Amino acid sequence: MSDIIVRKGQIDDVPNLYRLYKKLLTSEKVIPDNVIDEEALLRNSSGERPYFEFIVAEVTNESGNVEMAGFAMYFYQFSSFAGRVIYMEAIYVEPDHQKKGIGKTLWQHIVKIGLENNCVRCMFCVFGWNTRAIQFYKKHGAIDMTLEQDDHVFNMPKDSMLNFVSS
Repeated sequence: MSDIIVRKGQIDDVPNLYRLYKKLLTSEKVIPDNVIDEEALLRNSSGERPYFEFIVAEVTNESGNVEMAGFAMYFYQFSSFAGRVIYMEAIYVEPDHQKKGIGKTLWQHIVKIGLENNCVRCMFCVFGWNTRAIQFYKKHGAIDMTLEQDDHVFNMPKDSMLNFVSS
């Protein structure tokens, strides 16, 4: 296998991004309330003000073809305590390409993008059952905010949002 090439995702990458996104959902045992489709990925990653951006990791396979081996999605947030934050929404590496440094390389690129854009943090969530990922992130300096600062992440699904604003 050749070197890993990481580059900014383009509109033409969305079909492959969607293919890997569906695998990510399956691997993380996630059944979201509203699974987005390929069109939603395209619409929300392009335009004047995209809601997210993504990078892709490519490798050359044994047949000499370049293939997408993984991706990472990100967007920017603002912390009232610290300033600009890059949020890594998703990261995924195909099972055949795992344990080859691709995930770490993708994460490093997200962090570099954040630093280049004056971000003071890289934030992300990890499922509690994914102990391998938790240990990996901690090993590289990430702090588990739930344990260290009793900072809990909440999610309000759309039906709850509708009920809340109409109450």
